[in-house]
Amino acid sequence: YFARFSAHFVQGGKMEGKSEVRLGGWLTKLGLKSGKWQKRYFMLTTVSLSYHTDIGGKLKGSIPSPCFRSVSAINPTEHVDKTACVTSLKKPIRDYAFKLFIVLPEGPRTFIMIADSEKERANWIMKIQAEIIGKPISVATNKHFDAATEATMKSKGPKFIPRSEVTDRLNILRQPWFRRAATSDEVKEYLNSSEQGAFLIKDAPTSKLGSFDLFVQTGNQSKVARLLIQKTHIDSKLCWGLRNAPVAFEHLLDFVFWYAQTKFEVMGAGEKLKLSLNLSSCYKAEQSFRKRRGTLSRPIVRPQSNKHQQRIMRQRKSSMTLEPVAEDIAENKPDEKEEKVTKEEQQQQQQHQQQMQQQQQQQ
Repeated sequence: YFARFSAHFVQGGKMEGKSEVRLGGWLTKLGLKSGKWQKRYFMLTTVSLSYHTDIGGKLKGSIPSPCFRSVSAINPTEHVDKTACVTSLKKPIRDYAFKLFIVLPEGPRTFIMIADSEKERANWIMKIQAEIIGKPISVATNKHFDAATEATMKSKGPKFIPRSEVTDRLNILRQPWFRRAATSDEVKEYLNSSEQGAFLIKDAPTSKLGSFDLFVQTGNQSKVARLLIQKTHIDSKLCWGLRNAPVAFEHLLDFVFWYAQTKFEVMGAGEKLKLSLNLSSCYKAEQSFRKRRGTLSRPIVRPQSNKHQQRIMRQRKSSMTLEPVAEDIAENKPDEKEEKVTKEEQQQQQQHQQQMQQQQQQQ
């Protein structure tokens, strides 16, 4: 459940509600694996470029805007490489086509899209180009990332990522990787035998009040790396982020969502490694931790007042099911006095009717 939400967040599906929409409209997109041209409704926001089956329809995919690299118009005779389509095209490229080149953690990708007119194509290219110029470039891979760009990003400071809608649906205190008061022994027991990418977040020392320590299993000789999620302020807004990172987050859940898809540098056994937070490895670490402890590591604790109220309700229900039955039996039991009265009344009515009939016959 948590992994599904995190993937949806990083793709931009849940951040559009809190970001500004730049442009929206219908485009025909080339499928990467199918080679078919598919009509999709695209939404360009300050966070991502997402495409849907219809206006307000199902989200089919999304591209985080920090991954944008270049956008340009193309001709119908343009060569299509493997980053755009891995198979042969079912139909050739039409007029008013353009391509968007991006870099994701798994590698480069090219999106080829077709607008309905030259004016619409120019508008899409202009809006996307404005996002490329105004956005810090993603550091997901160092293959397409130079030192000059990184220095520019650091000089401008990190970009503030506001709280997403997902954080209202998930309780961070219930997540297995969030253990604020974990001891060093618990951290070792939790991560030493875990897979690469398993992580744990706890409170930082009191000297760095408000910050958090991030412990990550590097997978290199089972070494656990430690990073600081430092507290900072951007435009008087409280947020958290890694040191010298291009982004900072208003909520720690969003921090985890982001770095579950974006790689960051850590030191593992004397060498630098690029890792991302692995939620499935974290889940396995939690399960093995529970087995070793022989109990639930995070039991559900209910307040005593709730238990007391539940006990009272059970007693009330049991009494309500018994007492009305006894009352009903008592009410339905015939009364001897009432029976005598009803019989006398019936006899009097019969005598009165007989007298009336005799009078009518005499008349």
